[in-house]
Amino acid sequence: IYQNEANPYIQEFKLKGLYQWRNAEVNSDQGDKKLHENRRARLGATMRLLYNVEIQGEFDLVDEYASPDGIPSGYKGIDTLYATVSITQGLDFSFGKMKPEFTYEYTADSTELAVLERSLLVEQILPAKSTGFALNGKTGSWEFEFGVYSGERSDGLSGFNDGLFYHARATYDFSDPEIDE
Repeated sequence: IYQNEANPYIQEFKLKGLYQWRNAEVNSDQGDKKLHENRRARLGATMRLLYNVEIQGEFDLVDEYASPDGIPSGYKGIDTLYATVSITQGLDFSFGKMKPEFTYEYTADSTELAVLERSLLVEQILPAKSTGFALNGKTGSWEFEFGVYSGERSDGLSGFNDGLFYHARATYDFSDPEIDE
């Protein structure tokens, strides 16, 4: 909607949305069945300001765990709502309700997955999107993250009264940067 690098306060503002609907229709000698599911509906925005702060938020408009006949109900809760501050080149600090960087499969955006669902293993052990703090960095071929998150599962911003979980990750990119260019 808006982009202006010369503005000293707000450099960019974008709206985003996601709607995922699934449908199945079976016609057989054993019977017919029609199913549909409003899987996800989200509406959100991203704002980049002061040249080093980005605020992102998405709100759920349908419960993704609702019955297959569930319909978008208006407002379900906060999916994500967080701010990221660039401390230096390659070092960021984030805080708010966000997705912990837990496995490549979980951190991939659902719109980029080649399949409809994540694997059963990831679905069983993944942490919820939680209120927390994270330090992310990149230097050369190394990337790292260290985060502290609330143990409370909530449709809104969770508190820190139900325990914490800690997350640390380090990755190394073995690809040759000259080949990628």
